[in-house]
Amino acid sequence: MEKEDFTKPITKPYWMIHTVGDKYHPTISHTHGLCRGGHLELELNLPLIQKQAMDILNTIAFEIANGKTFKDNDVDNTLLTCSIVFKETKPVYGDEDDKVLRVILPDSNFVFPWEDGCEEPYKSQI
Repeated sequence: MEKEDFTKPITKPYWMIHTVGDKYHPTISHTHGLCRGGHLELELNLPLIQKQAMDILNTIAFEIANGKTFKDNDVDNTLLTCSIVFKETKPVYGDEDDKVLRVILPDSNFVFPWEDGCEEPYKSQI
């Protein structure tokens, strides 16, 4: 697949967001297409309302498309109203050989899954 030309600002997505899950499995949202720019795809492993998940992933994806890079264990305090952490991992759905960058959000008390007292479903993101 050909890489995107990042010499000019990206204002329209060249990626898509795919949400999977049903009444028996938690909802997972992830991107398809960020790899065209040489970046890992994003995955959000939280049962959020689809529009909310899309807003979060698109906010991050537009930053990536316009030159920002994120890697394993990066923390960002600028994109959302809370800190977010990125973890490189295998996707929930997909090939065992694939890697994604999972977007980890804190719970309503700003506690991350690896910290004591993190609430569900946030605790189950990793």
